[in-house]
Amino acid sequence: MVEKNQSDRLTKMSVMTGYEISQKNGLSTSKLFWLAIITNQAFLYYWMKKMTELVEAFSGKRVWKDSAFIILLSLLLWVPFICLHGALDLGSSAFFGIMGCFFLAGTIMIFQWSFSMRREITLYAITKLGMSEYKMNAFYTLIFNVYYINYCLNDLGDEDLLQRAREDQRVRQMKTLQTPELDTTLET
Repeated sequence: MVEKNQSDRLTKMSVMTGYEISQKNGLSTSKLFWLAIITNQAFLYYWMKKMTELVEAFSGKRVWKDSAFIILLSLLLWVPFICLHGALDLGSSAFFGIMGCFFLAGTIMIFQWSFSMRREITLYAITKLGMSEYKMNAFYTLIFNVYYINYCLNDLGDEDLLQRAREDQRVRQMKTLQTPELDTTLET
């Protein structure tokens, strides 16, 4: 029942402009970085959940099957961090091996999330916003993953404004090209 309501919500969406998307994000990349440092990554996971919901809202497609992956992700990355920093001193090398596997699984999930978000943002920018030249760098997505996604969501607003300015300039050029022709026809 809940799944049906969520899918109905995703299909009843309107086209958001790039500016609206960047306003709904409302967080600069530097602020995201410092909030992640200060909160020991807790805010980062909260932000990932919110941005997943935002991308699903404007694209109409599910980025992940279930948003509970954020809880799993935080467990996979926080438990090894806490254990390796002495909060739980178990001292077993097998225990550290298990924690390393958790950390690796969490890191892979973040990469998968980043590339899924990259795909949806790029498709939306090209198909719905008409930004035919919009591209997100795969290398930056791999290296800066979550922070690069935030940067690109903020950049959609700037790109949208630039594209509108270019279109306005083209319209003005077309009008100026047509105006002299009209003036010469009126003189004859």
